[in-house]
Amino acid sequence: MLGTRAAAGRFFAGDEDRVPMGAPVAVLSYEFWARRFGASPGVVGQRLQINGQPYTILGVAERGFSGTTMLGTDIWVPFAMAPHVTGRSSDQLLTGHGAVWHLAVGRLKPGVTPAQARDELNALLAPLKAAYPDNYGRWSMDVMPSGRVPGEMRLPVLSFVAMLFVLTGMVLAIACSNVSGMLMARALGRRREMATRVAVGASRWQVASHLLVETGVLFLVAAAASVALAWWMVNGLMSFMPQLPVPLMVELRVDARILGFALAAAGVTGVLFGVLPAFGATRVSLMDALHGQYSTADHRRQRARQVLVAAQVALSLVLLVTTGLFVRALQRASTVDTGYTSRDVRVFSYDTALSGMDDPETVDFVSRLESRAAMLGGVTGVATSRMIPLQGSSFGMGSLRVPGYSNERGDDTLSADWDLVSPGYFTTLGIPVVRGRAFGPDDRTGFPEVAIVNETFAQRAWPGADAVGRVVFEQRSRNTFDRPLTVVGVARDADYRTVGEAPRPFIYVPIAQQPMTELNLWIRHAPDQPITAETMRRLIAEIDPTLPLLDATSFDEAAGLGLIPQRLAAAVAGGVGVVGLLLTALGLYGLMAFQVAQRTREIAVRMALGATRGGVVGMMLRQAARVAVSGGLVGLVLAGGAAIGLQELLVGVDPTDAFAFVTAMGVLAAAMGAAAVVPAAARRTRTPPPRSGRNERRQTSGHSPQMMRRPVGVMVIAALGCMRPPPSGVW
Repeated sequence: MLGTRAAAGRFFAGDEDRVPMGAPVAVLSYEFWARRFGASPGVVGQRLQINGQPYTILGVAERGFSGTTMLGTDIWVPFAMAPHVTGRSSDQLLTGHGAVWHLAVGRLKPGVTPAQARDELNALLAPLKAAYPDNYGRWSMDVMPSGRVPGEMRLPVLSFVAMLFVLTGMVLAIACSNVSGMLMARALGRRREMATRVAVGASRWQVASHLLVETGVLFLVAAAASVALAWWMVNGLMSFMPQLPVPLMVELRVDARILGFALAAAGVTGVLFGVLPAFGATRVSLMDALHGQYSTADHRRQRARQVLVAAQVALSLVLLVTTGLFVRALQRASTVDTGYTSRDVRVFSYDTALSGMDDPETVDFVSRLESRAAMLGGVTGVATSRMIPLQGSSFGMGSLRVPGYSNERGDDTLSADWDLVSPGYFTTLGIPVVRGRAFGPDDRTGFPEVAIVNETFAQRAWPGADAVGRVVFEQRSRNTFDRPLTVVGVARDADYRTVGEAPRPFIYVPIAQQPMTELNLWIRHAPDQPITAETMRRLIAEIDPTLPLLDATSFDEAAGLGLIPQRLAAAVAGGVGVVGLLLTALGLYGLMAFQVAQRTREIAVRMALGATRGGVVGMMLRQAARVAVSGGLVGLVLAGGAAIGLQELLVGVDPTDAFAFVTAMGVLAAAMGAAAVVPAAARRTRTPPPRSGRNERRQTSGHSPQMMRRPVGVMVIAALGCMRPPPSGVW
């Protein structure tokens, strides 16, 4: 159905997916086959051990195929083998009415719309919802296009990519306006040349096409150089990919589509931003151009270049503010008190269902593993939990009924995030229990069921009263709250899903009273004695040789996964912000340098009439300041709108953060000041007035002084200066 083929052997047959757990066969990905089996052609028919059971290898998928999502796959097994692979002892995953864990992949028939398919699927679901409201009452079917990004993550990912696209698009706009201003200045400097071409019979289109060809060659050469640079940078970016428990199928490479887009973008921008200067260069008065009448600045001709520079200033300020906000967010995330002491803490993940343990065996395994881990050298704390905080996820076990509490709906139910923990969890992770007590060895099966709530839970459920000793009821089915939990302690608030989140109710229950199989072992160690994955793997094997270690990382690294979007955004925004700032400074420098060059004669006259060098420099700087300030005001408005649009990615930072805005304006002002001062205080403002006029005449002639001393050159230029425009088409 997906259009892929087997590189070796075959894929599954229909009868291998009919009997639950009846066909232990597998298909390998090409990459896994090459990595673990050395691409041996004899792999088909060999046995592969999965969860202690041998699987027969049927085939190998073709190179590059990894499934339909961005999570890479090493091994495929028939759907009917799901209970065994996930460590479940029964086929409830396949037959239970609460099994709503899978995604179906299908191809629509010709002429069938996604809406029609969705309606038909929901019609099939309707009888199940009526017969089993507790299981299906809140579910519905949806049809989404297949892609690397899962449906529920599509909108956030597309929003993030759109933000990056807009940021880099701003740099492209700055570069284009910069080059356009340079081309306009270059065209103005070549007016005598263009006038000469028109004087000898060239049409406006011929002159413009000549300039467009020059511009197109310039852009295409630059595009070719940038593609080579991008190729090198993309390869470097792969080394910054984070280490994750599962492989991500993220392709960072310059392929034919990206290459075509880059070349097309370069060609289109080259034409668009070359047309205006090209046709502007042809709109010239022959007599004025040949007599050097364009040697002094004209406010109307300067206005277009000033608008382009002001636009660059505005876009550059948006980039700098965005960069500042993301940097502030990362700084806040790294310094905010999350409620944990994460330094020198490592976490090891495992799933006891993979070795077939039931609940009592899981509780016994947790106790034995913690006891053995506590005896390792340098270990100062050991604990077990179901969740790893700060990874953007939560673990729900249903709502709670709190007698005496009333929510906005008028009932006494309270929603809270959950975690299952062992007695040492609070001390190992540095979460103080501010009232009551922590869990102890007697909080296990057969003893009163207890819980610990956080401060937000206690304040919301029992404002102004002591939470210790209160009883809450856990919801076990759709309308039944039948499990009482006695609150024995109140723990300090912490961040549970993301760094800097708003306070939320949270409840802890002892893992020995409500065991689950997917668990994490926490170990606090001495700074110079970290516990390695190999050490923990040997420790687990001493208790159960069939149980694999799924993941091993530090708490800081595990919690940092939730900040990957912000880190990527800060890196990209910082990079494009620096490039945009440099381009904007270069644009202002070019504008000032050109104005000084065009106004050399005016400057000489002013100085001859008594103007000081400081006064002339101040006049030029005031003009540059007007351009920068006007662009900056527009940029502030645009930056405010961009900040509001990015507030979901800003952890603990107000979109109107004054520090980010002030810093961005300061950096931009410093860069603009440096770019304006250098040409304004250049050699031409220091030239004595008599020499300036002579130099200006030499400059505007378009020829070197040696050429001016040649009689033939003088005669030709004088003759051209007296010529009237010839009839059209005459050469």
